[in-house]
Amino acid sequence: MKLLLVRHGETIENALRLIQGHLGGSLSRKGQGHAEKLAEQLKHVELGAIYSSDLNRTRQTAEIIIRHHKVPVTFTPLLRERNFGELQGKPIYLIDLWSLKTGKNRWLIEPKGGETIAEFQSRIKSFLSRLSKIKTRKPVLIVSHRGTMRMIMAIAKGIDPVEAMAIPMGHGEVLTLELERKQKKEKEKEKKKAKRA
Repeated sequence: MKLLLVRHGETIENALRLIQGHLGGSLSRKGQGHAEKLAEQLKHVELGAIYSSDLNRTRQTAEIIIRHHKVPVTFTPLLRERNFGELQGKPIYLIDLWSLKTGKNRWLIEPKGGETIAEFQSRIKSFLSRLSKIKTRKPVLIVSHRGTMRMIMAIAKGIDPVEAMAIPMGHGEVLTLELERKQKKEKEKEKKKAKRA
């Protein structure tokens, strides 16, 4: 299955360097421009399905993109950015301060009321498991967030989730990912484990 991973356009909160997580966020003028460019870039692509995070910033981006498509969008909370709990709405530098104080990678932070990196990974795995059941030979468009896209890449390519969080992904960027080979490898691993047991 071919996935087209799209990050939402820049938000007002991005420009202010605030932690958004599960907060809705609103596209800035620049972000609306990102979405318009995406719409133009993807308008001739025949899509088999469209999925989007249900948060406002991704909804706004998806609604601009789908003007050129007849395929309905499925909005799901499974594609939300990582939940940063009590840190949401606060400056991003607070995560960097935590990293400096503890000597740990910034993505290992466990904010009160939020998700750990492992919980975030589990949620994205749930989405990919559901996605693997749909039947289409056409590309599937996923409109989500940088952290979510990175986690999808980590799971699909077998990369350590923390290391994957360093993969560069700009606003309004499209990344192509093939899932089928990974799924076959996972099935082969499961068969080998079953034989050993």
